Amino acid sequence: MKKGGRPAVSSPQARVDEFDKEPFEARIEQNKIFCKACCDVFKTDRQTINSHIRSNKHLANKKTYRAGQVQPDVRAAVESLLRYALDW
Repeated sequence: MKKGGRPAVSSPQARVDEFDKEPFEARIEQNKIFCKACCDVFKTDRQTINSHIRSNKHLANKKTYRAGQVQPDVRAAVESLLRYALDW
C-alpha cells in the first residue's frame, strides 16, 4: 500500500502477468483488464480480480474457454461493442 492507506495502482499488463494462469488480456487504453473467457472488462485492483476469478461464472466459462468452445460470434460482438465504446 502507498502511504496514506491508498492502494498502489498497477498497470493492466502487470496484473495480466501476475495472474498468468487466467485468460486475461490487458486493455491499456482503458486501464482495465479483459477476461477472454467471460467477455468482461474490469478494474486492475487485486480485490476485483480475485472476486472475478472466484466467481461461478468465471469458473464455468474458463473451463469452456480452455476447451476451445468459446462462441466466436459472441466474442466478436463483445469486442466490437468495446471498440465502439472507446470511440464514442
